[in-house]
This record gives sequence, structure tokens and C-alpha cells, in this order.
Amino acid sequence: RLHTRLRDISLSGLSMTLPEELAGIQPGDIVKGIEARVDMKTFRGDLLVMHVSHANEPGAICGGLFYPESDEDLITIRLVVRALEAASRSVS
Repeated sequence: RLHTRLRDISLSGLSMTLPEELAGIQPGDIVKGIEARVDMKTFRGDLLVMHVSHANEPGAICGGLFYPESDEDLITIRLVVRALEAASRSVS
């Protein structure tokens, strides 16, 4: 099991700090079995890598399209994004 920091999330994708164990990953690769936790809500799925920034450096960023494992995971992502948007509006 790998742990990393989630950097960004949307209804269709996410980006994360690339863990050392995934060094060398390239656009087009698929990271299977991602489990993400945001605000005590968990969702699972696969990531189709679309970009890797600073691939050979510590703290590289990987982002791509996220494919939820189930309908429940899709619903959870929507709830998380909605909550983040509401929190952002209340801070503005």
C-alpha cells in the first residue's frame, strides 16, 4: 500500500504527489486500485495518467483521469467536490 498527498480533485480527475515507488510512471500508464480519502470520505478507482511534472525529482506531480470503481465511489466524489466548492465560496 502506497500513501501520498492528493493535490487536486475534480469530477473527472485528480492529481497527486508521486510516491517514489511510482517513479518512472508516464502519460498513458494506469495506476490501479487508488483509494483516496478527503474529509473523512473514501473513494476508489483507477487513474489514467495524463501528465507527470518533474518526473525524476522528489515531489513530482502526477495527474490524470479518474475512473471510479463503483457508482458509490462516483457519488462520493461528487459529494466531496460539492463540499469543497461550498467551502471555497464561504471563504471568498
